[in-house]
Amino acid sequence: MDEPPVILVVDIEASGLHDGGYPTEIAWMDPIRDQAATSFLIRPSERWLQGKWDFKAERLTGITREMLIKEGVSLYEVAARFKERMVTADLILTDAPEWDRHWVEALFREAWVSFELPAFYDLHAYVQEHFGAVMRLQPQPLHRAGDDVERLVGGLINVIQSKRLFFSSLARIQVPALPSRDAQLYPAHSTREAQYCVARLD
Repeated sequence: MDEPPVILVVDIEASGLHDGGYPTEIAWMDPIRDQAATSFLIRPSERWLQGKWDFKAERLTGITREMLIKEGVSLYEVAARFKERMVTADLILTDAPEWDRHWVEALFREAWVSFELPAFYDLHAYVQEHFGAVMRLQPQPLHRAGDDVERLVGGLINVIQSKRLFFSSLARIQVPALPSRDAQLYPAHSTREAQYCVARLD
């Protein structure tokens, strides 16, 4: 049997959406291979620490600067770990593709990682287009990347099961068309094909 493709569901938290904001936590999970999300708090650089901190974002995520300094992993290690996993992915899905791609760019730039990022696709739009369904997700009291990724993967799996599908054999399908704004941002990826692993249960 052919090896199933690598689908990576990603979520990133940030210090705020203002200029000078930076990623504070990243998580990813392959819904086929992984039993749980891989998640890291990101220790900020000195340059990042000199920027503005958004306390509204802190209340939303529960992530403080003190947590990042004491518990965060070196941004260089996080960037290397994510790049290592990302280069194997056939399809990257997130619930906020523009923002999450922006934060990965910021992380790689700060860590001096030179790499052309692939497109990030909207998970909800992908499910709607290819499965004709709306993902129903349980609310989270705090926006933490690991919990959010596992919640998104759970929603994706529930849709697949409800449609009597399972991940078992490869089928070539077109990557979902990007919205016009995203297509302008990522034109090189707007028509590429990906391997996606679904087969109907009889």
